[in-house]
Amino acid sequence: MENKFLNTKRLLTNDDLKQFESKFNVVMPEKIKKHYLKFNGGYPERSIFHLGGRDREYAVNYFFSIGCEGGKTIEKTLSIIRDDSVFPSWLVPLADEMGGDIFAYSTRAGEEGAIYYYSHEFSYGENPEKYVTFLAKDIDTFLEALISDDDE
Repeated sequence: MENKFLNTKRLLTNDDLKQFESKFNVVMPEKIKKHYLKFNGGYPERSIFHLGGRDREYAVNYFFSIGCEGGKTIEKTLSIIRDDSVFPSWLVPLADEMGGDIFAYSTRAGEEGAIYYYSHEFSYGENPEKYVTFLAKDIDTFLEALISDDDE
């Protein structure tokens, strides 16, 4: 069953995605591109992800949009976290959690498009890689695993 997205932004084209990739020196995996061509930003109707059964719960707040003025954009988020050098360079932000943590996709060879969770709760000087958690092999698997609050 497809997860509905609410409050999405303007539809993107392949040219929009190529411009984004070029500007930020990012290669978007095909499944990520497909997602952005269908949904540019927005709130997923089913937004809860469980890792290890019910051991750890992650709540997706908003998927970052591309090529939009204002609001939560991937461009603004990526610029901030790259400037601060606190975010692993092999990750690209995808969505956020209410507390400011980030869901991201990998650009690392051999795991392109894998979805990770990044917690910003660490002390200055610590290795931020310790705060990265693998969630799903790709965005399709991640979205299919999301459930609603009612399903819990």
